[in-house]
Amino acid sequence: MTVLDVPSSTFSPKQRDALIKAFRPVSVSVDAYGATGDGTTDDTTAIRSAAAAFLALSQTIDGNSIVAATLVFRPGGVYKITGSINLQSLGQSGNGGAWEIDMRGAVLYCAASGKTIFDCLGARFGVFRGGLFIGDTSSIPAIGIQVGRLSSGQSSGEMAFENTQFIGKWSRAAVFLLGSEINSFNHLYARNTDTAGGVAVQIDGCNHVGAITDFTASTLTADTAVSTTQNTFLHADLRVPSGGAPCLDAYAVTQVKFYNSFMAGTGSCIKHTAVGAAGATISDLWYDVHCELNADNIEFVRTTAGNIIIERIHVNDIASQATNSIIKKGTNVTTLYIHDHEIHLAGYTGTIFSAAVINGGSIQGHDVSYLSIGDQDWTFTTLAGNLGNLGSINRAATNAVFSAARTWILPAASAVPAGWELNILDDAGGVTGVNTLTIQRASSDKINGANTYVLNAAYASVTLVSNGVSKWTVQA
Repeated sequence: MTVLDVPSSTFSPKQRDALIKAFRPVSVSVDAYGATGDGTTDDTTAIRSAAAAFLALSQTIDGNSIVAATLVFRPGGVYKITGSINLQSLGQSGNGGAWEIDMRGAVLYCAASGKTIFDCLGARFGVFRGGLFIGDTSSIPAIGIQVGRLSSGQSSGEMAFENTQFIGKWSRAAVFLLGSEINSFNHLYARNTDTAGGVAVQIDGCNHVGAITDFTASTLTADTAVSTTQNTFLHADLRVPSGGAPCLDAYAVTQVKFYNSFMAGTGSCIKHTAVGAAGATISDLWYDVHCELNADNIEFVRTTAGNIIIERIHVNDIASQATNSIIKKGTNVTTLYIHDHEIHLAGYTGTIFSAAVINGGSIQGHDVSYLSIGDQDWTFTTLAGNLGNLGSINRAATNAVFSAARTWILPAASAVPAGWELNILDDAGGVTGVNTLTIQRASSDKINGANTYVLNAAYASVTLVSNGVSKWTVQA
């Protein structure tokens, strides 16, 4: 029994608080366990000993198992680490916690090839403060900090990261989350110079890539979604300056939010991957991010062929440097549906959607239900298919120069409400007198009394209005 196990009726609150402070250590210094912090001595064993002592500080207060302590790295210290540090399940057994890893002013030089430096699988309710993690360029570590579930029935997360920085090489990711949620990152800086696929932040919501651990392994079922929501990044700076890997790599993840942040990478800055049914429907993405050096701001891909549905996405960027598009329909995605988007782009005149994307919402504050179509013939389906009624404008536009004359077949006039408008335009400027765009009726409908309407000049457009029965009228 410890003083913390004594019933609260034995002492007054003031007496009890005094006893707790007197008998219970509130911090563990890695230096006290032999760490030198001189930048050359291997401090791994000493830090492991300090971490083990830190893990043992869990106490019971009025029936609640609580860790209320700090693991301290000396400011100015440069700690060389050549293996993994076990912080698994820290704070997991309780109803809350107040544990912290205080690395403010300290440097962690990580030369642990293929290893995770801080393994926090199963941990909850902690705070990481400060710290500069340097991934060695020859003995390249896999992950800097790893947080996630050890089992499907376990919660993991509720962690805060404040002013933590990562530079150098990380073969997997500077930060890795496995089925972890309600984590907050304030002023996270992660610059991964690995050119073989390493990313800045990786979030795995379905155990597709899995954790890297020398300790207890996660028993999550592979490629099966678990709740991975409400991860928030404020003033984040993520960079993968070469190699083409994304800054944020997300698998079956929903409710991820970035505010006033920055990313720079030569591929897609953000990549969302659906793994079978896991991640095929994504909701509540918020990317207030300025992107540089990139081909695309956000890319959506699948491991196998199929559709992806996005329910609510916010994109805000000023002077994006995307050379391809803001939102890319990537590998194995048959159709990308965006049910509600809010897109604000200042100083960007390039392509918003890279391919045929079915979407509705607002762009630059204007409501729009939008379909982007490439160099191909096309048949529109009903409201439930290609064009929706989420926006006040339903628009279909070219996104590529035509290599031949193309025909787009309208939906039946009776399939849409009376007064419903469809705007068709050559946004790519590739229609010519030879490579025309013919708009063709469905069935026996008429378009201004004719069977077709032809666009035959670059950037030409037409707005058609249905009577809800059998006619389309060209709006003057």
